[in-house]
Amino acid sequence: MPNQVFLVKNVRIRRRKNTLEIEDTGSERLTLIPILQISEIFALQSAECDGPALALLSEKAVPLHLFEDGNYRGSWMPFRSILSGQVSIAQYMVLFDPDLRIQIAQEIIRGGCRLRSAVSRKWFKGNSESWENKYLDVLSVVYANPGKNISKALQTIRKIDLLRRKEYENRQGIDFPTEKLRLAEGLAKASILGVFTGLSLDPLVNILREETASFMSLCDDLFFLFEPLFVDLWLPGFSQWSGKIDEISERYRNHFTRICARDGKRAWSLRTLPLREGYALISHFMGRTRYRAARKVEVPSIVDP
Repeated sequence: MPNQVFLVKNVRIRRRKNTLEIEDTGSERLTLIPILQISEIFALQSAECDGPALALLSEKAVPLHLFEDGNYRGSWMPFRSILSGQVSIAQYMVLFDPDLRIQIAQEIIRGGCRLRSAVSRKWFKGNSESWENKYLDVLSVVYANPGKNISKALQTIRKIDLLRRKEYENRQGIDFPTEKLRLAEGLAKASILGVFTGLSLDPLVNILREETASFMSLCDDLFFLFEPLFVDLWLPGFSQWSGKIDEISERYRNHFTRICARDGKRAWSLRTLPLREGYALISHFMGRTRYRAARKVEVPSIVDP
């Protein structure tokens, strides 16, 4: 099975037939990785990738996620990631209809508030009612007048998130440094974007449109939905990270392999959860099922530092 590759140094990536040649720019050491062994690449200290190598990544549907100084800079995505034009047309027909789009937006906000409330119960253990009520208040406003309140609700939820994290820091006597928070968010966003190589959805057609934002994508929508699981549950242990970049891959795998949903015998980890959500959206766009955000998703246990 193909694996995620984490490149912890600044590198140059070149193509050698069906193999990627990775050169450490500092030591000039070369490493060869067969393309069929790779599902996606996280270049944590940036990377230079030549044209033939990018063509190979596109041909084999392998995303390249670029980071610099702990900040997520963006991804090279395969051009073959949209597999079915029929699904894309159905997606456009639903999301270009304002009323239908708002219904899905309401559901995503409901799911996001539910997961945030669940994390609050894990964090504050019996003393989370005030935080749950804050999210419920936002949700009630969204359902009362959705056409005018989606953008305002997103802004309010982000403010509540910041306050909730600060209270958790104070209670636990820990710190969520800004640079570590940005890295955790960047890894989560890159992971979500990577699943679109296996979906027929157009990631550039979003649902939670914000008038103040210059660009929003469907990946941003899924990040909003799953941020409590992808970021908040990682922060307690991640805050104790020494800062050594070569430790990231192990910490990433330990967190993103945690199981949070089951469909019969099929278990879904945090890493595959956006793929499952994408399938649910496709089913809704094609008129087969009603969309329920983060259906049967449970919050896994928190590993305290």
